[in-house]
Amino acid sequence: MSFREKAAWISLGSGVVIWGFYFVVVWGRLVALPGEWPVALFVECVIASLLVQAVLMGLAAWRTPRDQRSLSDEREIQIDGRATSVGYAALTGLVLCVALISPFAVGVEFGGLAAASRGEAATIMGQGLLLAIVLAEAVKSAVVVILHRRIAA
Repeated sequence: MSFREKAAWISLGSGVVIWGFYFVVVWGRLVALPGEWPVALFVECVIASLLVQAVLMGLAAWRTPRDQRSLSDEREIQIDGRATSVGYAALTGLVLCVALISPFAVGVEFGGLAAASRGEAATIMGQGLLLAIVLAEAVKSAVVVILHRRIAA
């Protein structure tokens, strides 16, 4: 397994676990206490994500021979480019979904379809955009893993 594939696995796994936990907790709190965003939990998850990825990347770099950690070859550049394109498309689509759903979240009345008062709207939309970023990064990492596995097979 190449170093870049290991890095993609680390990014995908840590992102799913840490940010999955974050969104389960946050969405549960938003239902219980509308409009309240646990900033401390967000900061803790950012720090945990940085630490976990730094430690695991360090271990992966230590266990990978030096020649495999060198500059990317042509194949890895193509994989990264394709994964970035797919991740960007996912981010664009998810942000568009948040934008299309936002009128309902901000309390605009469309025949009684408003989901939240205006005070809660920024929190809901902010969490939706953060979720879009996290999902797009997970998609990018998953595409890197899939393309590496497809080439290795």
